[in-house]
Amino acid sequence: MGITSSVVTGIRMAVFMAACLYMHAVSAKATSWVEYTSNHFVVYSDRKPAEARRILEDFERFREAALMLTGHSESAMHGRAQVFLFNRSRDYRELQPDKAIAGYFLDTWQGPRMVVGADMGLANVGLVLFHEYVHYLMRTHNPLNYPLWYEEGFADLLAASSLENQGMVVGLVHQWRRKDVDRDGLLPVLELHTPQDTNNARYWSRYYATAWVLMHYLQLGHLNQQADHRAGLRAYLASIGRGEDVAQALQRYLGVTPEQLDAALKTYAEKKTWMGFRLEVKPYTGPLVEKRLSVNDVAYLLGDLAYRSGQQNVALEWLKKVDAKQNSVARAFSIRAVIEQHQNRNELARHVLGLALKHSPNDPYVLTNAAHVYWDGARNESGKSAEENMLRAAAHALHAIQVDADSLEAAYFLAKIYRYRDRIDDAIALLEGFYSRFSSDVRLNLELGSLHAAKRDSAGSVNYLQRVIAWDHADTRRQQARKILQMVAVSSEKLEAELDEVHAVPIQILAR
Repeated sequence: MGITSSVVTGIRMAVFMAACLYMHAVSAKATSWVEYTSNHFVVYSDRKPAEARRILEDFERFREAALMLTGHSESAMHGRAQVFLFNRSRDYRELQPDKAIAGYFLDTWQGPRMVVGADMGLANVGLVLFHEYVHYLMRTHNPLNYPLWYEEGFADLLAASSLENQGMVVGLVHQWRRKDVDRDGLLPVLELHTPQDTNNARYWSRYYATAWVLMHYLQLGHLNQQADHRAGLRAYLASIGRGEDVAQALQRYLGVTPEQLDAALKTYAEKKTWMGFRLEVKPYTGPLVEKRLSVNDVAYLLGDLAYRSGQQNVALEWLKKVDAKQNSVARAFSIRAVIEQHQNRNELARHVLGLALKHSPNDPYVLTNAAHVYWDGARNESGKSAEENMLRAAAHALHAIQVDADSLEAAYFLAKIYRYRDRIDDAIALLEGFYSRFSSDVRLNLELGSLHAAKRDSAGSVNYLQRVIAWDHADTRRQQARKILQMVAVSSEKLEAELDEVHAVPIQILAR
């Protein structure tokens, strides 16, 4: 009996796939990565254990202090924030090629991720990561549309704090911002409210430095022989949020003209030391669990991190460093299937996904990636094949949510399917069921805003889309949110006013 060309092709494909998987399995090495878990954080690191433990304990104490300072409770937080702490410069630079960026923050479906490069010493980790974590706290506890200068200045104000054995000193000089002020001086206050549209790094360094000085002056100036502006700050923010003239709002609520405030800030910045205060924060005594990570754990974690960082080829390199004989390979295979399909290797993607589902048929992460693969397949095909892919995507997404009620990414794909079938109300109901736990997720806000806009429900879409514009680090999503807002024809003044009416109390440092 002869062998047809299709059988030969199938044999070649099977041999190719097996070789592709085996080739990388034999190169797997023992891992130096360890997972450190506390009450509210998890650190993944290949640095010395003492460094990773210290960062984890400092984060717990900083979090406790930040909540005390702002008067917020534990209830708004959901899940653990993740910190990736690299020891090898090459590994980090593959994720973040820009040498000027020593660390960065990611909003992901799995929650906030903070990434620290190998060249960053412990003394500087706090300035970067505490800053980013303050942004996260502000969003989860009070989704007000803060002006950029307020959000960045407040984050720098708290990030410059110093943790001691039994406390934290708040109001210290931020060394990086201090250097920027000494080098370039301050921007006019009015320019903080309408910054230039530029990618000039030096301009933005000056902008952030000015925002930090202004925030220190407004929040802690009364400790440094300056007028106490805290009482008028809330009304001032609400006023400019409604679109009122900045100069008039400054005079009405803070009692100064822009020129007077510029002069006061210049004098304030010339002081080399400022008075702050000390807050009692006891050492962290909660659980701290350590687990040595397997080769497959590291491949999945760093592959997923690279994928979420926009580095798909780097992700594939990590995902190929697996021990394919172990059941723990399922997560690495499932995210690899997503990337292989993105790179138009569809048959390989389905093969790898099949192996992942065979190893872990009830893992919500694997099921979510399966939904992703089949959703992409449905969009790229037509007719019966597209419908079959859609049904499989829906089945895997539903299964993921049934296994883990917090499977937000699976809910996203299921909502996409509902919308595709014109079941917009079902899509909204599904995602709004997750909103109380994930209100700070920019993707969730964008999707809900888009769904409400599809119903021509401007009142329903406004808050969600404004939060995307205010919070997101990605220009693409911000532009998408603005485009949707234009489509539903709602003015920016009306949007900001509506948001302020609902969330009119800004996060501030409580009276000292």
